[in-house]
Amino acid sequence: HINLYFQIRLLAQYCGDCDDIRHFLNQYRISGVKGINATAVDARGNILGIELESENIAFREPEDGVLMEVNHWQHPDLQEPPREPRADFWQGKYYYNSQNRVQYLAYHRERFRQMKTLDELIGFSFDVHAPGRLLQMGEYNIEHWVTSHAVFMRGKDRKMRVYTCPLDKAQYTEAEFPEAFWVREAEKDLVS
Repeated sequence: HINLYFQIRLLAQYCGDCDDIRHFLNQYRISGVKGINATAVDARGNILGIELESENIAFREPEDGVLMEVNHWQHPDLQEPPREPRADFWQGKYYYNSQNRVQYLAYHRERFRQMKTLDELIGFSFDVHAPGRLLQMGEYNIEHWVTSHAVFMRGKDRKMRVYTCPLDKAQYTEAEFPEAFWVREAEKDLVS
């Protein structure tokens, strides 16, 4: 087992694409009290949802080119095992708040799929004051929960925006994914 916090750094440092990440995570489980949800995007624009805990691991694939992760395990392999030792959690407000966001994503899935730009995605998602939305600010939500950070990305245009708490639509860090040499060479082969 590798500590959760080290594992994420190792993935970024040693994995070149989503297939490498799959291979690495199938070999090395995480250790630690918590699990983690993450999303990986490689230089070719492939995207992979990752849901990990020490005994179980699950990968989520895009559906119709869209993958949306929240801090809640959605894969069935990670839903059932943790319920026994932590039954109180599965009955509590935190779980239902996460479930509400999962349902929100499902309800608006077609609308999200039709969005062509990062700005459209962010504009629709960023109403932090409406109850039940993806991004949450404490004074407007149950139990005063707050979104500590939000990451929006599109593999097609190779851009990502990161918002940190307190959320402000005008304050973000933007990054572009570099185009890997081997991707350029592979694309040249396809054209010729």
